[in-house]
Amino acid sequence: MRTIYCLLIGLYSPVLSFAGLSGSERPTTLTVDCPLPVTLKEGSAFDTTVTGVPKVTANTGGKVTISYLEVYQKGDCKNRADLVTRIFTITNAAGEQVRCNQFITLQHLTVNDIRIPVDTTIDYPDSLSSLTVKLLHIPKSLGSVKINFFDTRISENCNIPLRIRRQWSIEDVCTGQVRTGTTFMYVHKYFNNYKQIISKSDAVCEEEGFITLSAVGEFAPYSYRWHTGDSVAFLFDKPAGSYTLTITDRFNCTASVVYDLLSMSQRADIGGLVRNDKGYRVTPDSVLFENEGLIRKFCISENAGLHYGFTLKNRTPGLYKYRMVKNSQVRDGISTRDIVLIQRHILQLERFADTAQVIAADVNFNGQLTAADITEIRRIILGVREQFTSAKPWYFLRQDWRNVAKPYRPISEIEFQGIQVNNFPLTNVNVFALKMGDVDLSYRGFGQHRTEERASSRMVTLETGPPQSKGTPVYLQSSIELTGLQFALKNLNGTPLEVGEVVLPDAHVYAAEGQLNLSWTSPEPVRPGPDQIVFYVKTTHPEDLALGDFLGAECYDATLTVHALELKVRKDGNSSDGEVPGWFGPNPTSDLLTINLGTEPGGWLEVYGPGGRNLARYRVENGSAVPTQHLPCGVYLLRLVREGLPDRCGKLVVN
Repeated sequence: MRTIYCLLIGLYSPVLSFAGLSGSERPTTLTVDCPLPVTLKEGSAFDTTVTGVPKVTANTGGKVTISYLEVYQKGDCKNRADLVTRIFTITNAAGEQVRCNQFITLQHLTVNDIRIPVDTTIDYPDSLSSLTVKLLHIPKSLGSVKINFFDTRISENCNIPLRIRRQWSIEDVCTGQVRTGTTFMYVHKYFNNYKQIISKSDAVCEEEGFITLSAVGEFAPYSYRWHTGDSVAFLFDKPAGSYTLTITDRFNCTASVVYDLLSMSQRADIGGLVRNDKGYRVTPDSVLFENEGLIRKFCISENAGLHYGFTLKNRTPGLYKYRMVKNSQVRDGISTRDIVLIQRHILQLERFADTAQVIAADVNFNGQLTAADITEIRRIILGVREQFTSAKPWYFLRQDWRNVAKPYRPISEIEFQGIQVNNFPLTNVNVFALKMGDVDLSYRGFGQHRTEERASSRMVTLETGPPQSKGTPVYLQSSIELTGLQFALKNLNGTPLEVGEVVLPDAHVYAAEGQLNLSWTSPEPVRPGPDQIVFYVKTTHPEDLALGDFLGAECYDATLTVHALELKVRKDGNSSDGEVPGWFGPNPTSDLLTINLGTEPGGWLEVYGPGGRNLARYRVENGSAVPTQHLPCGVYLLRLVREGLPDRCGKLVVN
């Protein structure tokens, strides 16, 4: 049953209007004649312009308003007709109401009522309406008739107009009577045959976009082929962008269409960039809204355009309170170099000129820079702590914070807390990101580490010497003055390390996750001795020592320029490449290396560079030849990994 509401306003006759009379003089009489019952064919229009409206025969109560309610009753094979009961309500200005009913009968079409064209030229419908409806001049659904057809392409190719033969089978569902016929048609505007009902994302953040299609054309079945390689009528988990689709119908005719998934950058009501002082993007972990009920969708994206954005349920100007939160990437941008800068500031050797540096250095939030801040940052660098004790790792400030910020004032005074919106549709709101502990403002974005800034330098190196009673010494060789250094030392075979003795003054060492992390600073430049020992390492496999990845191996000269550190091996007081193992050769080599395992099983051969970086991995057996001509001249560590057997390690010289 279908119910329809409709309102007719202002239908009145000036002769029946008595709006100029006072309430005491106005009569209160309202009578109407309801429209007579009407019988029409199924599919005919039956609006009030066709079937009529109540006629006001008497009214002394002022302006008349007519509204109506429709009750639709679907017919069956017994009555073969649909019935529409239109219930009118007539009201005058005095508040009087009269109701009356009109009955509209819609007789079902029969198979003989439907005219089948023999030969015709036709445009495929522009809208999503049916070609069958247009050909037969019938409504989309019939009460007692079922229409089937089969199409055959007569044209040799898919050029327009397309010549098609349609064979009809028109069945009376009540009596079983079937009528057949054939229509030959020239079809123009054939592209409309490929139209789809589409549902898709309207604000894509990352890879969450979707497109779902449903064919409405009559030349089914349809097949789909996307430029992504997908061959279905839907796409899921896609980034923003343009997606080209080739649709093929039952005649093997094709059409290409393009659907766009718009990013949040193009759809956001409010959004902007989140960047640090150097202009690098900082991705918040989340965005917190004071009233999430106002938000329809929000996201944080690394795509081009807006960095974060959200759409509103209602675009209403006003104050929108929200803030950024980020508790990850705690160590990013922080290094021992930051500690040197704080030491220089405290000793007044080189004071901070940027308020951002002052805020970033005060990690214990006590309103002044002291040794306690240095201790807190050093704990983060060495891995003693995962988070600061008092401060959050990131703070997000108003874009104009420099105009209002004062040193040692509460950071809450300049934190970003939202925006006053005056105009829509798009309001750009950029936010400043400040990394606590990043005193030199060196953060360069997610995945961009300081390794890109370090210059390789042979003026400063680390060397491991022959084992002694205190352990294996790690020497610092430097031909320049230094203000600090940091590195992590690990054992390639996974054996944990212990510190025998720390020799370098003011060096801080912490054992974590199977490696030793070291941070050393000096506010004023110093030049280590020619054989300065940093510390002694206790290990059963000194030949497997290498630089770890936890800390970037680097040092700082008198100007705080960053230099990369490399780890070498010395023997008997002289630089050496260590013992020559017998399970590979020749050594040195310049082109090929042969693996000599005898009857032992093979495994994976890993090649490490001087800095401990894994350069290559090969599957080897006894007699395998490993290429080395692509390796620059130098010393490399080889490691043979085999299941159920201890690892084998050795030094290889490439000349």
